[in-house]
Amino acid sequence: MGIEDAAVIGLRVVRLEASLMLSGWEPTRPVKGYLADALASYFDGGRPTELEAVLNAYQSGAWTEDPRAAALVARARRGEIQKYAQICGSWSGVIGPDDVVVLGQVAGDMAWLASPSAVDGNVEMVAAAAHEYPGRRVVYKPHPFNGANEAELAAIAREMPQVVTAPGAASLALLCAARPTVVVCTSNAGLEAALRGCKVVTYGLGYYAGWGFTEDRMSCARRRNTLTAEDVFAATQHLYARFFGSATLRTVDQLEAVERLSAWRDAARRQGMP
Repeated sequence: MGIEDAAVIGLRVVRLEASLMLSGWEPTRPVKGYLADALASYFDGGRPTELEAVLNAYQSGAWTEDPRAAALVARARRGEIQKYAQICGSWSGVIGPDDVVVLGQVAGDMAWLASPSAVDGNVEMVAAAAHEYPGRRVVYKPHPFNGANEAELAAIAREMPQVVTAPGAASLALLCAARPTVVVCTSNAGLEAALRGCKVVTYGLGYYAGWGFTEDRMSCARRRNTLTAEDVFAATQHLYARFFGSATLRTVDQLEAVERLSAWRDAARRQGMP
């Protein structure tokens, strides 16, 4: 039975996705997280979602009145909360504030496929950015887990030799340090870049686009609220996402999840593990 069949006969369908940040399901991981939405997958920009309703109702700045939410936002601003914290490689290149950094996604990413988008694929996104920002250096960072990187990088080198390529394993913190303009489709890295103070341009309707803090190439009349990157992060991670202890299955908030995962990773590093 498919989702559509279940809806026809009146069954409630809840879509589960792994946590946006702090993701990972290692057996020894002390905390795991997920997102549940009964309307559509949280990332589906083409349809209303429960997350969208949370964001429409959220009062901008409310997180500043909640000490735990404020502590969570402070950690995110410092770059301590990332989706791919393990991607922290170096790069000899230098990114300046006038550069345009394009962040690639996995080919076939469901967030890209499900959401309205002004571009079709990474190569087209790089071409759009190069066309939109003539005279500015464009740096492309491929997604580290994209199986199509080899073919896409070859196409970019052939069609746009002026584009500089950074390693897929390069740290997002490194690329965002000088606060360049960051171009994405629907990648969660766009929200991370905005939290680091970068101007973010979106070519697709990601869950964090359309709230006023990004420059968007797609619009969404459903999204009526005006929010900051911090607002969207706090509402999504502190109110909407769910985390639980792996051993106890006890629900924890994200701040506790961050603290426990930090201690776990520190212990692993002391034992010589990556």
